Amino acid sequence: MLRKFLLLILGMLCLLPAYAQDASVERGRVTFTTECSRCHLPAEFDGRLRARWIGRSGAEFYQQIRSTMPAETPGSLTNDEYYDLAAFLLQSGNVNIEGGNISIADLESLEINPGIVIAVQADADSTPWTHLNGNVKSTRYSELDQINASNVADLAIAWSLDTGPFGPSPETLSVSTPLMVNGRVYATVGATRNVVALDAGSGQLLWMWRPDDGTRFDTAPRKGSGKGLSYYNSGGEEVIFTITPGYYLVALNAKTGDPLPSFGAGGFIDLQQGLRLGQDRSDLDIGISFPPLVVEDVVIAGAAHEVGMRPLSASNVKGDIRGFDARTGALLWTFKTIPERGQAGYETWLEVVARTQPYPVLPAPYDRQGFQADDLVDFTPESITQPPLLQGVEIPATGKPTRSGLVVTKSLLFFGEGPGGDPWLHTVDKATGETVARIALPASTTGLPMTYMHAGKQYLVVTVSDFSNSARIVALALP
Repeated sequence: MLRKFLLLILGMLCLLPAYAQDASVERGRVTFTTECSRCHLPAEFDGRLRARWIGRSGAEFYQQIRSTMPAETPGSLTNDEYYDLAAFLLQSGNVNIEGGNISIADLESLEINPGIVIAVQADADSTPWTHLNGNVKSTRYSELDQINASNVADLAIAWSLDTGPFGPSPETLSVSTPLMVNGRVYATVGATRNVVALDAGSGQLLWMWRPDDGTRFDTAPRKGSGKGLSYYNSGGEEVIFTITPGYYLVALNAKTGDPLPSFGAGGFIDLQQGLRLGQDRSDLDIGISFPPLVVEDVVIAGAAHEVGMRPLSASNVKGDIRGFDARTGALLWTFKTIPERGQAGYETWLEVVARTQPYPVLPAPYDRQGFQADDLVDFTPESITQPPLLQGVEIPATGKPTRSGLVVTKSLLFFGEGPGGDPWLHTVDKATGETVARIALPASTTGLPMTYMHAGKQYLVVTVSDFSNSARIVALALP
């Protein structure tokens, strides 16, 4: 009798649904995209949780979404899918799901408290460089001081990356600036703007992602490796954003280099869609070499046109700026750089270019449009060698007519000489302005220098180019 009873209980247990050990944010993101994105945006759950759920349990939240989602068929998903969905929505509402996974027991007992977001933090052994210009404020400053006036002359190349193997042909001029987060250096390389992740200490290649723009690359106005990348941390899920030469916004898993299936269409947003085209023009003179800008949970994509001082036609595709949800890729807003009828500022664009007026009067130009007599400078030999206003004035070295980037640390200022300059990295005492050292490089600096700390060692990294050989990413450190 007891044996039959035990067999009955066992049989009943076998009929119960099997529950996963952990709820997964990534699986929940996929479920949300396929089942719930028609009615909801992940960004809305921060407000929902703050308004109604602070202090309540994850178990209550699970039961709520199980009874209300998807809107057309609530209760139609499996228990595992609802637990994954709950984990994703909690993280979307700024509740920390560390590592993107949480046990069912921990999820149910969790006390909902929005606003806890994992951020990249510096510590004694690691200091990141998370943005193109260092941080969200673009200060190009780091408090690191392991490299200082007493030892900067001892800097040597710790590792370097030859960008030659990336792309259909070697890129001899690169202006890319890397990032460093959590022990990985991220950079764009090659004419097709490949994305690589390198070990921050050794430069070893960890992964590489190659865009496939097809024929759009052939007609792209802004080819090349571009200026760099953007990093985004969504509650512990690390993302690298790039814009390809063919004008796709792409979200990559920062740990693997794989496109994120939950962002846009399999990790991609076609930025050529939704453009305001030029009248009577079928071509698309649009692209960008800068990375997108990430502000909180919005990724912002800009636009640029054919390189040069003047567009091919006054009737050109408009370079509007668009903001997308950094988690899903949903379009949030569009800033129209040239307003349409009925919008503020439209009347400032009513001046028409005429044969007798080759430059538009409105809006005011950003660049000089011709010269007047008062703009001219007397460059006769006498005025060059003996300028009256500089008589008796001692003039130090005034630099070279190149474009060079800077990076500032606690005590030093570093700068190169830019494209076409000499292959030196100059070091200046920040307090006195005195030159401290001049470090030899394989070629002139063409990217912006950056610095980070990894495993207790400070590195200075810069892209160098000589216009003849493939560009290199060079990391300097103390012996």
